[in-house]
Amino acid sequence: MKRMLVAVAAGALALFGTAPAQGAPPPAVSELALGGYTVETTVKAGQTQQIRYGFTHTGDRPVHGVRLYLVTQPGLTYAQRFSNCAYARHPDRLDELVACTFRGRFEPGASYRLAEGMELTVRPDAWRTQQVTSVYPDGPAERSRHPGYRLRPGTGPELRIEATDDFRATGAHLRALDFLVPAGRPDLSVTGAAATGKPGGQVRLSPRWHNRGPGSIHTDQPGLRVASTEFRLPDGFTYVTGDCDPDVRKGRTRWNCPPAGQRLSPGSGPVNATFAIAPWVKPGVYEGEFRYDPEGRDAESGQQPGQYPLSRWDNTPANNSAKITITVAAGTGATPDPTGRATPGPTGTPTGTPTATPTGTGTGTPSPSASRTATAAPRTTPAPAPTSAPAPTTGTGTGTGTGGSLARTGSVALTLGGIGTAAVAVGAALWAVARKRRNH
Repeated sequence: MKRMLVAVAAGALALFGTAPAQGAPPPAVSELALGGYTVETTVKAGQTQQIRYGFTHTGDRPVHGVRLYLVTQPGLTYAQRFSNCAYARHPDRLDELVACTFRGRFEPGASYRLAEGMELTVRPDAWRTQQVTSVYPDGPAERSRHPGYRLRPGTGPELRIEATDDFRATGAHLRALDFLVPAGRPDLSVTGAAATGKPGGQVRLSPRWHNRGPGSIHTDQPGLRVASTEFRLPDGFTYVTGDCDPDVRKGRTRWNCPPAGQRLSPGSGPVNATFAIAPWVKPGVYEGEFRYDPEGRDAESGQQPGQYPLSRWDNTPANNSAKITITVAAGTGATPDPTGRATPGPTGTPTGTPTATPTGTGTGTPSPSASRTATAAPRTTPAPAPTSAPAPTTGTGTGTGTGGSLARTGSVALTLGGIGTAAVAVGAALWAVARKRRNH
């Protein structure tokens, strides 16, 4: 049983970055058992609870001083600032630490509880969150239990503790509680965008992401994100620059776009991205998709990069994608496809024969389940990148159809075409020289 408690404690402490510092490490377990208090965990936004934390000394030797630790994730807060408690937020994570010190002699077999309750308040944007409570005998090693926090003492009254016969705790020294605000489930959505450009030119798209609330979602693991968006456009449109970052998965480059970060609060923001139009793209109207990436990894697994799959928490998937419309106007920069392959036509006039039949109606209307719907005809190979754009990297994403590809698709067709033309010219020159020598 004791080994099990050690493992549970070590895992929970590792979750909140409580690795021991140099010198004498703080003990992994404690003979102080939490108990004698209750906490309501299914709560409402704005709700406040008065919690009188307590513990029982289950050891056989007196303890001189006790340290009580309260680690809360976003959505929970302690408004009071007691003089014998210190407070800090972690610089790399989102949690807040409250460390309270109680002086005096604590006898074996005795139970103790706060003389007054600590006010734990649920924030308005809370949905799912957590609190971890632990208690240890005080000592020099305890100052290194939570490295990385810059603790500042409170300026209010002293938080007192008193002996009590009301309970006798026999459990662990550490307790993790999961809180839920049922009405706080967040709703993510996106709005699309439209732009006009010419073959060989560029277009700037600025769709928007939204967290319509009322709650936030977060992960306490640094380097992970809770959600990201992506563009799905037909071939011939190449990502050049903007708010998106490359993400290599299984050897293929995807482009993660905002929102990014460990926490997504209610709000909205634009996603700016510039795409180059290949010179061979015909004038017409082309449709693509802007959506939340539904294939993110579980942030709890610790894989990098990662995110919460939307299916775990967003139960309104219909608004997780929106239409992108690009109108290609007639211009002087249009050139035919140098490879001689079938080129995509505008909306309603697909050309060429795809190698696979997409699993949709082909209407160009985006949906969360069809990751590459576009009214332009699907291409069997990546399209050549325009000469005015930076050298693209090949990227293909997952999807049920072949009606479009991820941004940054490209081809060496233009390069090979140029080499072929040069070879023909060199051959002709050599033939002319040989004939001239023969005539002499």
